[in-house]
Amino acid sequence: MTHESKETIERLDQSLPRRVFFKNVAFLSLLSFSTMPLYAKSSQEQMKYQSKPNNGQACKECMHFEAKKKQCKVVDGTISAEGWCTLYHALQK
Repeated sequence: MTHESKETIERLDQSLPRRVFFKNVAFLSLLSFSTMPLYAKSSQEQMKYQSKPNNGQACKECMHFEAKKKQCKVVDGTISAEGWCTLYHALQK
């Protein structure tokens, strides 16, 4: 029984650097993944973007709109504050 325990310990010692390697690879993967956008922007055509409001809903009141840049987080291109698309989601007040 002592012989088996020594073999087990030796195997664990040999596999430890491998475990450390995979933990480091996993950590670096998560780190690099967290700095990349998780999705690509959709085209204006796909989201049926229009440059006028729809039933009182406008981009300036949408959570995705970035007023300073005149851009949307999810729709590509220049976006009007008075525009609207199917991804409209009102800001929480």
